[in-house]
Amino acid sequence: MKNSNHTQYFLVAVLVLFGSISAQGMIQTYEARGSWRDQADCSNTAAAGADAFKKQVAVISSSCTPYKNDFKLAVVYSAEKKVETVSTLTRYITLHELQGGYRSHQECFANLPAELSIFRTQTGLEPFIAVCFNESGDLTSYGQFDWNLRIEALGPAAPNAYLPNEIATNLVGFFLTPESEIRQAIWEALVTKGFTPAWVQAHHASSIANLIKVRAYAPRELDLIHNEFATFTRQSSCFREATRVNTSQYAREEIYLTAFCMSETAIDPNLGDATGRFSLKVAYLASGLEHKDRPQKLPARFATYEDCDSQRVSIVSELEKSIGKSVRASFCGKLYSPDNEIAPAYLIQVIE
Repeated sequence: MKNSNHTQYFLVAVLVLFGSISAQGMIQTYEARGSWRDQADCSNTAAAGADAFKKQVAVISSSCTPYKNDFKLAVVYSAEKKVETVSTLTRYITLHELQGGYRSHQECFANLPAELSIFRTQTGLEPFIAVCFNESGDLTSYGQFDWNLRIEALGPAAPNAYLPNEIATNLVGFFLTPESEIRQAIWEALVTKGFTPAWVQAHHASSIANLIKVRAYAPRELDLIHNEFATFTRQSSCFREATRVNTSQYAREEIYLTAFCMSETAIDPNLGDATGRFSLKVAYLASGLEHKDRPQKLPARFATYEDCDSQRVSIVSELEKSIGKSVRASFCGKLYSPDNEIAPAYLIQVIE
């Protein structure tokens, strides 16, 4: 009888617990994988996370368990829907060719205090988790920039808060413009447009791919794309047109970040003005380009870049007279032609 009574009491207790949870909502789980110093450090973070969640929901448990070469933190709670969090991983991308960040967990941890300060200032929220993790999920990964950080707080943020955006775009080929110049140009463009950059990366990500990745705080959701404007047979021509576009009226517009040059193959910077196939790219804070923001080609054709460049100003001047306004940008270049080894003649392109 004692065993029967104990069983009855146990069943009643389980039913009472389950009934109290069901009355509040469904069982939900918050999980985060990361590289804490040790399990005790992770367990302390899990406990702090549980305390944060208790302000909004009924917490059932919190835990930290080994996971591959890292740890996995979990907070289990009862709620009708998942608790809203504000996270640096707002646009988290898992494709390996779009992973990029820090070269090591030491580099990531070194930047964590500054990023925490930016997060607090921009969102007005106190994070319950701040950790570095390996994006590939494998500490033996061949990638050079596999480490990223994760900072999160319970939402919602204030209506006027700036929220983090983690955005990336992948480009086939090799950066011809120095990576440091691309990073600096994007950082300065974000600041000029009123956003707060926390981190900007541009680097060679894999055998044929380059990556631009940004974490910036803004009052709206941002997106990152790139567009190819033209191709060239000499790198000096591409550099000249990139400067021309970067100093145009077009470059001051909200979606514009920077123009830069890429090559199909790796180029030794000591070779001087190399020949080959070089492309003029532009990075934007947009999900796509409207027709008005795309270059439009003029009818004239030129056999060489020099011929195009020498006549560009006069031809564009005549165009501006005919349309009654200044164009936002103009440049020379060949149209991108993936099917032809030798692209057609040089054209003048304008953005009205």
